[in-house]
Amino acid sequence: DAALRRELQCDRELVLRNIPDFFPTPPAIIEKMLIRAAIETNHIVCDPQIGRARIADEIRRHYPDVRIDACEINLELADLAQLKGYQVHHGDFLEFTGGPYDRIVMNPPFSGMAEIDHIKHAFRLLQNDGGRLVSLASKSPFHQTTKRAQEFRAWMAQRFGARGLPAFAIGIGLNTGEAVVGNIGSPDRVNYTIIGDMVNVGQRIEQLAKAIAPDSGAVAI
Repeated sequence: DAALRRELQCDRELVLRNIPDFFPTPPAIIEKMLIRAAIETNHIVCDPQIGRARIADEIRRHYPDVRIDACEINLELADLAQLKGYQVHHGDFLEFTGGPYDRIVMNPPFSGMAEIDHIKHAFRLLQNDGGRLVSLASKSPFHQTTKRAQEFRAWMAQRFGARGLPAFAIGIGLNTGEAVVGNIGSPDRVNYTIIGDMVNVGQRIEQLAKAIAPDSGAVAI
């Protein structure tokens, strides 16, 4: 199929590019996000930074009848998502005025705590009755002492403080050693990754760090 070959070729080329603020969402994280999103078949869903469409692909796989609107500021990523059959608004999500949406599931940019503005804007695009936002975020807005981070935490507390949400906790595993780093895979699927014994040990350290104080809101390293 010519369209599929073009899609695969475009996807392989994007793996080799250094696109600012682009980090494909790992499948295990997407699975957790969709559990929290609790999407229903009659929902209208938005993926504000569709990227390589990993989140949108999983939503479509589990809920094929759900309408998915998407936004993407990078033209090449927007073209890839369109090749996959998505309706994509090419532009800055912070200027996007679609909606309202029943669910917004997103992996926003993190540099300079950019996720703060993206989360707030996404919140404005939700349905007033029962809308739900599931977003990834870095630890910075939850732990930095800058005015911007403190204002964001106050904004979160004002809207969600009474809901009994769990404290934010993060575990970081640090390890050193030799590893293989690069674009690894087959002609049909290539991913930039890192493999080796030191990586596996680092992952186990991360898991232990996250288990130290999961309800304290601490950062454990």
